[in-house]
Amino acid sequence: RVESIISKRDFSSFDDAREVLLKQDLVLANLECPLTRSKQRVNKIGPNLKGDPLTVDLLRYLNVKAVALANNHILDFGREGLSDTIKVLSDNKIEYLGAGSNLSEARKPLLKEINGTRICVMNFCEREFNAASDSDAGANPFDLISVINEIDAYRADSDFIILFYHGGIENYNLPSPEMFRNFHFLAGKGVDLIVCNHQHVFSGYQKTNGSHIFFWLGNFIFDWPSIRNKPWNYGM
Repeated sequence: RVESIISKRDFSSFDDAREVLLKQDLVLANLECPLTRSKQRVNKIGPNLKGDPLTVDLLRYLNVKAVALANNHILDFGREGLSDTIKVLSDNKIEYLGAGSNLSEARKPLLKEINGTRICVMNFCEREFNAASDSDAGANPFDLISVINEIDAYRADSDFIILFYHGGIENYNLPSPEMFRNFHFLAGKGVDLIVCNHQHVFSGYQKTNGSHIFFWLGNFIFDWPSIRNKPWNYGM
């Protein structure tokens, strides 16, 4: 239904969000689907999600300047779907991180300097079929060694390091013990802000070792006609 109203150039449902987001220096969103017209869906458990490339106009309308692609749906329509997504984002001057044509590209963080403040944003997701490799396209898989290496590489040149993480238990409001332990560890290793998604329901927030951890933000725009007035429909 969201795709339908966007195709009609009707953005009025999002005016309240736009009013807030236009005031921000950097708006970063989790884009949980490829933007493609490909019909070659991969064989997987769960739904294959995609959006029409024209829906990139909603990202622009909401002042989204960059999108995180490391998630369990970005490869739902294979390498072609990811390639289409990267092209439409690039054509619309929207930066991306967390996925690429190979692991080296998928691991590249987003580096921004805003009003003299240097920001490094990293994007990882749970390792599933969608993980990139040295020769295969996909998302940036999470492991502590990779994250520590990234922190060591960029800490000296960054005022703030932000970790976008995609993983956990869907529709469950608490982090797994492993997530809790990993993120408290990373908070002590120099990550200033950790933001999680994937669970589709919002959860707790903690401040520890000077770092802020948002375990789950919930959904922003994820219309599902059969779900109404449920935790699925709310987010932070």
